[in-house]
Amino acid sequence: MNLYSYIPFVMKQLLFLVMVFFNLSAFAQASRGTELTDTGSQYELHDRDIQVFPNPFTSYISINAPADVSRVFVYNTIGTKMKSFYFELGQRYYVGDLPRGIYLVQFVSQDNKILTTRRVSKKD
Repeated sequence: MNLYSYIPFVMKQLLFLVMVFFNLSAFAQASRGTELTDTGSQYELHDRDIQVFPNPFTSYISINAPADVSRVFVYNTIGTKMKSFYFELGQRYYVGDLPRGIYLVQFVSQDNKILTTRRVSKKD
């Protein structure tokens, strides 16, 4: 056997490990508290304040999020950035040109801090 015959096997194993990691990370996020924390005059944002819908999507996604979200990035499961958007309230985002699969939608604040990441899937 040559080296090239092992590449599909290694890629499948790598994809499996990435999926396990993101599932464990999603479980850890889901088990955290969801209440607003009073930090003086401001309230701290929690993960469940941001929603992506519909899920699964076909052509467009919509996002419910507070105003401190500035950018939205869409990554595939191996971490390649597929799309990026500037966040606007009430805006729909075109993702119909992405192939069917699972994606991670990452939300970044105005000061470039990652607020949270949501897992979504695209169907045909």
